Amino acid sequence: MSANHITDESSIKTKSTIQQMDLFTDHEQLKKEEVKLEKDLEKEKRLQEATLKLKQKYGKNAVLKGMNLVVGATGKDRNNTIGGHKK
Repeated sequence: MSANHITDESSIKTKSTIQQMDLFTDHEQLKKEEVKLEKDLEKEKRLQEATLKLKQKYGKNAVLKGMNLVVGATGKDRNNTIGGHKK
């Protein structure tokens, strides 16, 4: 596996996009949708960061999905293994 063309997150946001104007597009509505999308992405990012902090502090089993608690589910057991082997 190799990683090519790695860029910093802050440099991605600075890229400008070119958009062709027309008479039939409601640009105010598009701007509102972009703002809403940005807010949603920021909220998702904060949620992911909080989840990672909880897992780092309390362990991998601190945050689980409901289906991982069903009888026969293996999510909890998998978190206690390294490469399929018990720790």
